[in-house]
Amino acid sequence: MCCVLGVLIFAVFSYRIHVDIGRHLKVLEEADDLYQEVLELRRIEKNFFLYRDPASLGQAKFHLNRLEGIFLATEEEFIRSMKETGARDLRSLLASYGDLLSRINPSYGPRGSPPNVEGSSRQEEELRALGQRLLETSKAWSVAERFVIDELSERAIQLFLVSVLVFTALGIGLAFYVAKLLVRPLEQMQQSMEQIAHGNFTPFPEPRTRAQEPISLFRAFNRMIHELERRQDELVQSRKMAAIGTLTSGIAHELNNPLNNIVLTAEAMKEELGKLNEAELAGMADDILSQSERA
Repeated sequence: MCCVLGVLIFAVFSYRIHVDIGRHLKVLEEADDLYQEVLELRRIEKNFFLYRDPASLGQAKFHLNRLEGIFLATEEEFIRSMKETGARDLRSLLASYGDLLSRINPSYGPRGSPPNVEGSSRQEEELRALGQRLLETSKAWSVAERFVIDELSERAIQLFLVSVLVFTALGIGLAFYVAKLLVRPLEQMQQSMEQIAHGNFTPFPEPRTRAQEPISLFRAFNRMIHELERRQDELVQSRKMAAIGTLTSGIAHELNNPLNNIVLTAEAMKEELGKLNEAELAGMADDILSQSERA
């Protein structure tokens, strides 16, 4: 029962850890998508300030909208990892970046020309700073998810090692329990069988254990011993009767021979009574006396 309970406990913990790892891997993919989108936005931002191509503003707004969509789809997971303050900061950064992007003049200047709009240098610095903060925030989320996954992986390894140690200890304890519960009674039973083989049918005492299986086994074995003893007594008695019968038949056979000789001699004397002389009669009488002594 303890082994089954232990397996169930470790199975539940292992299942939860693997479910958490799977969920955080999915969140990590979303965090990486957010991070890659910020990188793409910053690449377009750098291209705009480097080449001053007004078309880059449209691309920047497009990727900013995608970035906002990704954040809205993953906001709950973001809050779990980065707390509400982190989500509020990211919302504020996206709003500030979008507002500043919309205020930049599309005719910022031809390619390779210096800024010709007043305040453009300051806007560039602000936009770069906001983009850097967006990049750091998205990267922090990705790093946080990787850290959680690493912790869960280490926890899974620790759970595996603990389960190995626990089940090893349970196995050793179970082995000792089985040895105490079954092996020792079986050794006693083996000794009793050897006694039975030598003709000793003395029942042996029941083992001192709370388990009913060995006790039932010993009781059944004692009943078998009692039955063997009863059958042994019957067998001895039948052998005695057989010996008596053999003895009786032998005695009857030994008695039959002299008695038969006496009968034959007496019948011969009766039939030849007038024809026999005294010597022949004396010989037959001596033969009858000899067979009588023999009997």
